[in-house]
Amino acid sequence: MTLTDLRHSVPAAFADAPAPDVSSHYQFIPTMPIVDTLLSKGWQIRSARQNSIKTDPYASHRIVFDVPGTPFRKEVGEVWPTATLFNSHNRTRRLSFSVGFFRTWCLNQAQISVLSADTSKIHIHGFGGVNLDAIIAGMMSEFSTLPHTMDMMRATTLTPPTQLDFAKRCLSVRRYGDGEQHQLYTAQDAAVVLSPRRESDVSNDLWTCYNRLQENILNGSKGGIQEVTQNRKINLGLWETALTFINN
Repeated sequence: MTLTDLRHSVPAAFADAPAPDVSSHYQFIPTMPIVDTLLSKGWQIRSARQNSIKTDPYASHRIVFDVPGTPFRKEVGEVWPTATLFNSHNRTRRLSFSVGFFRTWCLNQAQISVLSADTSKIHIHGFGGVNLDAIIAGMMSEFSTLPHTMDMMRATTLTPPTQLDFAKRCLSVRRYGDGEQHQLYTAQDAAVVLSPRRESDVSNDLWTCYNRLQENILNGSKGGIQEVTQNRKINLGLWETALTFINN
């Protein structure tokens, strides 16, 4: 994705001032100096999105970056790390980063995006307070733990009843923000979001079940969850729920 593409899809990333209605105490953190710095260090823009593209040039937005060294073409089923920048210029959210990964699921390089962890709560006072070197170091440290976590998930086999329980808790995350309301969902509800979309996703291990649930819940009917903040919150909630089932 080029900067021209980014300007077309995420104009809020190019804001050079905050929304007019914010208070004088609002600390404006521009997005593009951060993007430019990451690009200069070899990161590449994978995808980007903002809320209210046509109506709010200061909207909440996310930009997903490939980690330096990521190959352009990937094998089907391959997973590679990404980092996502979140920001807004209208008080709707603070600057933050999350680490995650993409999974290629077919030969035309279609991909599923998954956030695996929120790297830090960034407390800043103007752009001068953003220590990108420290942020990048934190993300790279987080990336180093992902292969081990995925191996543990692949080694965890879920029985059919446990899969249904997992799915109900994920549905509760989508609707209520956590898995505590799982008892409100039926086995039929759970079976729908557990349904595989492709033959390679037919397996009982936790990693595969998680990928099915994540894709069906976030990218399911009616266009899926497109709102930036909601998508991030649910995505992270699904990941945290999955981790509770490791070797369960």
